[in-house]
Amino acid sequence: MSWGATVKAYNKLLVADYCYKDIWDRGVAERKCKPGWYQGQSGFDSKFCYKRCPHGWYRFGDHCWQHCPPHMKDIGAHCHREYWGYCCIVGWCGDHCLQVESWAKPTQYLPGCSILRDHCSWCGPGYYAWGLTCYEDIKPGYECGGGEPTCRRKCTYPLSHDCGGLGCAISGQACVGAVVEMLVGFAEIVASTASLVLTFGTSAVATTMGKVAMKAMKAVAKRKIMKTARKVASKTFQKLMKKETKELIQKHLKDIVKGKLKRGRKSSWLHTQ
Repeated sequence: MSWGATVKAYNKLLVADYCYKDIWDRGVAERKCKPGWYQGQSGFDSKFCYKRCPHGWYRFGDHCWQHCPPHMKDIGAHCHREYWGYCCIVGWCGDHCLQVESWAKPTQYLPGCSILRDHCSWCGPGYYAWGLTCYEDIKPGYECGGGEPTCRRKCTYPLSHDCGGLGCAISGQACVGAVVEMLVGFAEIVASTASLVLTFGTSAVATTMGKVAMKAMKAVAKRKIMKTARKVASKTFQKLMKKETKELIQKHLKDIVKGKLKRGRKSSWLHTQ
């Protein structure tokens, strides 16, 4: 039991002393006009929401204009018609006089509302607005900026040290060590690739690079051994090992009691039979 607890604690502190943060791609959508409003369709008013005009009226700009009667022509701001009607001219009266009728169309001022305003637009349940975009609400345990489409998981115990947004580590030392090892590894790959390309991959270079890689691996192993010794001696390791040992003992005792109860029930049943 002690060995199992030690291995479990050792694995948490040494194998998983650093990890990349989980990235969550949250949902993204556009703001929409609220019910009772509609969005403009042309290029100059597509970012506005409008109230619908009354029946028999139509919208142009920020005004609602009344439709002309069927017997009249629509000539913009006026309704117009020409017809032959009754008239009297210099003592003569008859039905063959050209008549003209024209009158201004009634209007109502009903301006649009910017789609950025909460008064007339929204994002729907489970989303919040950021400019013209709607972002899904942040899940518990994650963090992200207001206008970021991706969120990263927060660092929690035992990897509670935040390594600048990329990963989590058990301590600042582990964080620095992980970043340095990643940078060194990347530099070694670049150097090895460049050397092989420049020498056309000859066998001598390949052998040399193999020796260099072996030497680097031994150096890393040596650093790991010293790193392991320091961690085992640390208070954090001892504290976590005690915690894991306690939990493992409690679980083991529960399993023992559960097993005895099952055996007791089985023995009673056999005795009855």
